[in-house]
Order: sequence, then structure tokens, then C-alpha cells
Amino acid sequence: MGTTTPSIGQVLGHYRIVEQVGAGGMGVVFRAHDEQLDRDVALKILPQVALLSEAARRQFRREALSLARITDPNVTMAFDFGRDDGIDYLITEYVPGTTLDSKLAGRPLPEGEVLNLGKQLASGLETAHHEGVIHRDLKPGNLRVTPDGRLKILDFGLAFLLHTDAETAVTTPLTSTYSEAGTLPYMAPEQIKGRKTDARTDVWAAGAVLYEMSTGKRPFSDRTGAQLVAAILEKEPALPRALNPKVSEGLERVILRALQKDPKERYQSAGDLRIDLANLATGTMPIQTPGKILPSQARWPLIAALLLALVGVGTWWIRHRGGTPSAADRVLAVLPFESVANDPPTNALGLGLTETVTTKLVQASDGGHLQLVATRELVAQGVKTADQARREFGTDLVLEGSLQQSGDQIRITCSLVDPRTHVQLAAKEVTGDANQIFELQDRLFDKVLEMLPLVVEPFRQQALRARPDTRPAAYDFYLRGRGYLEEYQNLENIQNAITQFEGAIDVDSNYAPAHAAMGVAYAIGFQQKSQGSTWLERARNHCQRALAITPQLAEGHTCLGDVYFSTGHYEDAVREFQRSLDLDHFSDETLRLLAAAYQKTGTTAAAEEAFRKAVSLRPNYWGVYNAFGTFYYNQARYADAVEKFRQAIQLAPRNYRAYSNLGGIYLLLGRYKEAVDLLRQSAALRPSPESYGNLGAAYFYMGRYQDSAENLQQALKIDDRDWLNWGNLGDTLHQIPTHRQEALSAYHKAIDLARLRLELNPRDSFTLAFTADYYAMIDQEQQAREHIMRALEIAPTDADVLFRAAILYNHFRDPEKTLDFLNKSVSAGYSQTVIRDTPDFDHLQNDPRFRALLPKP
Repeated sequence: MGTTTPSIGQVLGHYRIVEQVGAGGMGVVFRAHDEQLDRDVALKILPQVALLSEAARRQFRREALSLARITDPNVTMAFDFGRDDGIDYLITEYVPGTTLDSKLAGRPLPEGEVLNLGKQLASGLETAHHEGVIHRDLKPGNLRVTPDGRLKILDFGLAFLLHTDAETAVTTPLTSTYSEAGTLPYMAPEQIKGRKTDARTDVWAAGAVLYEMSTGKRPFSDRTGAQLVAAILEKEPALPRALNPKVSEGLERVILRALQKDPKERYQSAGDLRIDLANLATGTMPIQTPGKILPSQARWPLIAALLLALVGVGTWWIRHRGGTPSAADRVLAVLPFESVANDPPTNALGLGLTETVTTKLVQASDGGHLQLVATRELVAQGVKTADQARREFGTDLVLEGSLQQSGDQIRITCSLVDPRTHVQLAAKEVTGDANQIFELQDRLFDKVLEMLPLVVEPFRQQALRARPDTRPAAYDFYLRGRGYLEEYQNLENIQNAITQFEGAIDVDSNYAPAHAAMGVAYAIGFQQKSQGSTWLERARNHCQRALAITPQLAEGHTCLGDVYFSTGHYEDAVREFQRSLDLDHFSDETLRLLAAAYQKTGTTAAAEEAFRKAVSLRPNYWGVYNAFGTFYYNQARYADAVEKFRQAIQLAPRNYRAYSNLGGIYLLLGRYKEAVDLLRQSAALRPSPESYGNLGAAYFYMGRYQDSAENLQQALKIDDRDWLNWGNLGDTLHQIPTHRQEALSAYHKAIDLARLRLELNPRDSFTLAFTADYYAMIDQEQQAREHIMRALEIAPTDADVLFRAAILYNHFRDPEKTLDFLNKSVSAGYSQTVIRDTPDFDHLQNDPRFRALLPKP
């Protein structure tokens, strides 16, 4: 064995040693220069590796370099691992600055700095945990702060990899020589006990670091040795506020939750910790656990968030025969099966199989308690991990999978994970012939069933094994087409889906599901990508062709109903959706579409009944309550909307949409401060145009126009094709005299984007009414009057439309019509608070007829 201490100037591999920058339990650390890439790196000497056998050293190298897959600005990257002159070394990113323990030096940091560094720490942990890597030795000495204030986590996972028993390392397999590592004051109770560790172990250590940053002292800093062990296992640390009165109540709550003895009582992920720290940084209290939701908030009548929420709902429910939901009711997300090689055709096949497995699980039991999140909804929300599924949809179980194709052979691996603990509950593998797609699909579904707590009745098992009435080659094309269509946000994927469906039809021209799916693809291209009227006609033709082949095909009727709905033929849409539901009583998507079509025809009682049925079938799914709340908003039934949005939050307390929508409703009720708090929580969970748009609304009604404009501009950075936020920005800028010209530009942009929407559906009264006001604001009176008259003709009792008419006539200085339409809007349920706080009506404040419309003090 050679020397383990290189000298300055020595070259190891192609790394020239420049200076020693640190030393610790894992060895000496040098700054070195990469002679090949001309950059400075950190070179860590690893003397423990010399104790390993050659086979163990190779495994260590593989595991150490696996850390390189962690790419996060708050995690130090690993570049290389080598051995030269008898010296084992690891090359990582060189991070200038100082370690956090040196920065602290026994003194607390200002809370703003604690939150800033804490958010970065949690973000880095979140990324690493998603890659399956746990640190296990998190402490201030392993955290470095750069001169520009960026926190970097050092030595990720290396303490665990290097914690070996020197006496057995030469003869014992590597996996049995590793044990839990760590630094005692920062070790979680389960780590001290030698029990299994997971992401929550790092959460405990992060809590200890936050404690030290806030107070200048470690938890149990007065204990050492056995007394410290006993304190970590049995005692509660001194309250941070007792040691430093400047610590806020919110930060203390976050720290103490992270330091809970029982992992189940801690934050269940670093992402959850990050969210609460982000909330505190914006002046919002931490998000509570289910059952402890904070008082909440409202919406701008100029904001589309609530309308968008209805579109996003999509789940299935394994048949539940009513009654009170059982404690055993659970929510499952089947994440898209991704190609190991990441090639688009195999990814499409994986997505198609994912959707098929999900649909079959829906059919598996007629009295079970397992709720399924729709594949398309997962894809639309960008959900790729178990953590994200739990945050977005409140899932209890997640099925993850991957597939790999080599020639005609396909291998699919899948595992069932508890997203709260990140524990793998079961895993299965299926290998089969790609040309035998039916058999492969059946075997995959059988393996999935084995992992789930489902008992499937024999007669239902037989039905589930029924194979599509087509040739395998046609079905393979069909599956891949469905996969491409799940990611319809990209026009290229829609076109790829159409190509695959064409392939299926070429093989079997009478395969009705392929025609129906083709119709859906063309309809989506027309609706979402403005592909022109020829696409709509093709959609209609394929939907009708599917029904001509198989009149009892539920998805064919849904397809045709969607075409009718998109073109404003709402009565025809109701008829087709109802026919589809007659064939498949439990299609969540069709129930939602039927309710929306009923709303458009003014049949609100039937729409409400459709939502009630959806809730009875899906009592544990947040999205149904969110859509129901949207319905009540549209009816100006704000108290009912509040109830539904609160239920959505209780079921999925990390879902940003429910917070944004509840915040929007509180705006209508005039509870602006609460609204701002909720909307900030929504933006912390996920920055979205809805959240920032509604924040803009809150500030608008509070008279804080500059703040309103900044939030609306932030919303438009995320989605610059949101016509309503452009219009809202125009309204806000109009209130700032020096920005009137910019307001005109915003109105023109809103009109241009809204025009595309109206070309799609000329009976969209909501868009017509708002566009009328935008034309009024740019003084195009004829266009303004034409648009508002069309809106009133289509929806004469709609509260939003009536209010927009009042705005228009007020602009054209017609006080009698202004007051008449304001009175009608209040009778229809419109918010009196919004009327009071809309600056357009300030000149009417002394008119007794106007004051009579305002809320009573």
C-alpha cells in the first residue's frame, strides 16, 4: 500500500494537487486542477477504500459514481473516482466559500438567512432523495456556503459508503461491511438504534441544522456520550424561542416537527420541509397536516383559475357502493412506465400500458376501496415521482415501472411504493415477446394485482382477461398511439399518435377503438393547438365511424360529445355524454363533461346532480371536490364553493390548485389578507399562472396596483398565452397613470388570444363578455357592444356576464344601464364586495342606488 498523503504539486491521474483545504473523518481534502478540462476540482483522499478487497473497491467505485446522477445546484457534484500511486481518491465539484459550522461559530443567524439556507438545504435533499440517495451524515461541517450565499451539500452518501469494519473488509462482501454512519449530535433516533433509515432520517438531521442556525446551539448541546444518546432517544430539545426570542413561532414549529422522535410524525419528505420554509419566507405560516388546515381565502372575477380547474379533473374509482368511506379507502397512482433507453416509441408503449393497467384496475373490483388517478392527469401535472404524486393527488400508494426492449423481447419491472415513507412494498418483473402483446399485457396485469390488496371475483377475472377484438399488430399500434396522446401538450406527440392510430386502422380497418382514439387526437389538436377546422371535421368523422362499427362503444359517444361541446352544440353534447354513461356508468371523465355541458345549457340542477354522483363514487379524491367547487363558483354559490375547496385541501394538502381556488373564493368574499396567505401557499407549492394571477387580483382589490402588476407579469412569464391574465394586467396598468399605454398593449394581446378561443367556440359567453370589456377599454365601441350583446343573448342570467356588462356601460358613461346591470348581477349572486372594491365604480360611491348594492357594514 502506498502513501495516503499526496504532496502539493503531485499529479494523481490528471489532477494536480494545488493546496489542502480541509480534513475530516473521511480523509484529507485538496483543491486540485483538472489538467484535461482546465478547471479546479476538490480531490478527496479515501484511505478507507484501501481496506477493501478488489471486488469491493470496484463496487464502491460504481456506487460512489452513482452519486453523479444527482444534479442539483445545492448538491456538490461527483465527477470521478480513481486510484494512483496507491492512493484512492474521489473528484468532486470544487466549492469556494466557508463551511456552515465556521460561519455559525456558536452564534445564531438572522431568520431570513436561516430560511434562505434552509430552503436550499431541503431542495438539495429533495433532489437526492428522488434519486434514491440518503446522506446519513448531514451536519454543518458537511454544508458549504459560497460567497454569493449558495448552500452546497458535501459528501452525499459517502459516509455510508465508507463506514466499514477494517477487520472484516478484506474477507466479507461489501454489502455486509457497511453499517449506518453519522455524527452523533445530528443522528436521528432510528439511526442510533441501528434501524432502517430513509429520507426522513435526513429530515431529522436537517431539523438539527436548522435548530443550530436559529439558536447558535445544537439540540441537547449540554449532553455528551451516553447522556446525549439518551436525550436524542427520550428527551425533547429546549424550545428554540427559549434560547433565541428572535426565532418566529412559525420557524420554531417547523424545526420541532422535523425533530420528532417518530419518523411518522416528521415531515415525510424534504420537499414538504422545503415548502413550509418557503411559506415562512413569504410571510405565510407553515402548511398544516390534514385536519389542521389554516383559515383560508378568494378570487378575481377577472381570473380563469377556477374555470381551468374543472378541465383538470380525471380519475377512476373502483366501484364503491355508497355509504361512508372506509378507513381502508386508498388512492393509487400508476406512474407512467418509462423506457430505460428513453426512446420515444418505447416510452409511448409504456404510457399506453400504464393507461391500460389503470383502466383494468378500475374494473377489477365492484366493491373495493381503491381509487385510481388518471394517467393523463399525472402526465399533465408533470408527476414523475412518488413524492410528487402524493403532493399533487394525496396518494397513499404509487406503482412505478420501467420497460426495456431488446429486439422482440420486452422486460417490464414495477414496484409498489409507500410515498409517505419511500418504502418499497413489493416488486415484480415480467419478460415477454413484443409480438405477443396480449399475453404480455395480461401477465403484467396479473403481477400488478399480486402486489395490491385486491380480491377479484372469479367472474370479473374472466372479464378482465377478455382480449380486444383485433389483431395483435393493430393493438400494438393502438397502445403506442394512446401513449403518445397522453402527452398531448406537444403537437408532435399528437401527430405521432395519429400516425400510430393510422397504423392500427391499416392493419384492421374495423377496429372501432382506434377510430375513436383518432377522433380524440384530432379534437385535441383542434382545441389545444389551433390546427384548423379540417381537424375538427376529421375528429367528427372518426368518432362517427367508430360508432358505425360499434354503436355500443362508450368512448365513441364521449368522443362525439366532446366535438359537439367544443363547437358550442351543448344539447347534442349532453345527449352523447349521457349515452356514454348509459354504457359505462362510472367514467369520471364523462361525468365531468356531462356536468359541464349541463351548465352550458342552463340545466344547473342536472349538473349539480352529476357532481353529487361523482362525489358518491369518489369520496376520497380531491379533484372531484375541486371541480364541484368550481361549479358552485360558476353559480355564484360562494359558501358552497368554500366547503368543497376546503374538502379538496383536506384530501390533498400539498396540491396547489385547491389552495389557489379557495384563495380565489375568499377574494370574492372580501377576505383579502386570508386570500393572500392561501395564494402564497399555492405559489410555494408550485408557481403557477393561476396562483400569481389570483394574487394579482387580491392586490388589485386592495388598491395595491404595482404589486398586482408584478404578480400578473409573473403569471405571464409562466404562460404568456393566458388571455385572461393579459386582460387583467391591462386593468391593473390602467389604474397606474404612467402605464396607460402599456395597458392598451395588454388589452390588444388579450383580444388577439381570446379571438382564437372564440373561433373555436363562438358560444363561449364568458370569453365574449370579457372581450367586450377589452374592446371598450381600447375605445372600439361597436365591437364592444356586439360582443356583450352576444354574451347576454347566450347567458342572460350569468352573474359574470351581467357584471361585465356593467363595466362596459360604465366605460361608455351610461350610469342608468351600469346600475341596472349591477343590480342584476347582485340578484344573480355576484360578489357585493367586488363591486364595492372595483375602482371603475369609484365615481358612483355617493349614489344611493349604488350604495344599496354594497355589503352591509
